[in-house]
Amino acid sequence: RYYYASRGLGDVYKRQLYEKIDYANFEIVVVSTAAFAQETKACLAELAEDHDSLSVLEWDGPFNKAQIANFAVKNTQGEFLLFLNDDARILTDDALEQLLGYFQRPDVGVVGPKQLFIDGTVEHAGIVVGGSRVVTPLFRHMDAESQGYLDRAVVAQNVSAVTGDCMMLRRSAFEEVGGFSEEFTLFYADVDFCLKVRNAGYYTVFTPHVLLSHLHSVSVSYTHLRAHETRSNL
Repeated sequence: RYYYASRGLGDVYKRQLYEKIDYANFEIVVVSTAAFAQETKACLAELAEDHDSLSVLEWDGPFNKAQIANFAVKNTQGEFLLFLNDDARILTDDALEQLLGYFQRPDVGVVGPKQLFIDGTVEHAGIVVGGSRVVTPLFRHMDAESQGYLDRAVVAQNVSAVTGDCMMLRRSAFEEVGGFSEEFTLFYADVDFCLKVRNAGYYTVFTPHVLLSHLHSVSVSYTHLRAHETRSNL
């Protein structure tokens, strides 16, 4: 199953998903919020006519990423779920197969890709807790082809967390830990979830063999930094 969660949706990215996906057994579920523009709704209606595998859920509550994700899971089926932001562009043709492959190990609960800024440098190659901030993205701003310290930027490995911008997870692990913690309305719900999964005995895996371009990541990072500075000054 293929799960797609979004605050907004661009026609080019949605169509690109269907062009990229060779895997046959998937569905795409879009969570429609109040932020959806009319052109977005029109795009979804057109795509739903063209593809039986696409469906839309309506979310009428306040914007809370963790609540929306939990709501979507309750209304979907499938052993594996992929959360993908609307501003993310998959660059790897066999992304689903690559991500699913790690779940052949029963102790893997979450898998995430190498995420790139729009300039082609690394946004993160996995996340660790601590470092220079609450959580630290590995190899940020390095060239996408750089091997990193001890080749860690180009080797699949377990990490503290991956981001919810693109995260595949095992449904049974999701249910075991109670889903996303809804007190994290915008930031850290993804990291908290990965840590809960880790405490339950599962690995969170970063794979360099799936690449993702995150188009709005620079502005989101800036918003996050300003929010952190505001809290620090209170």
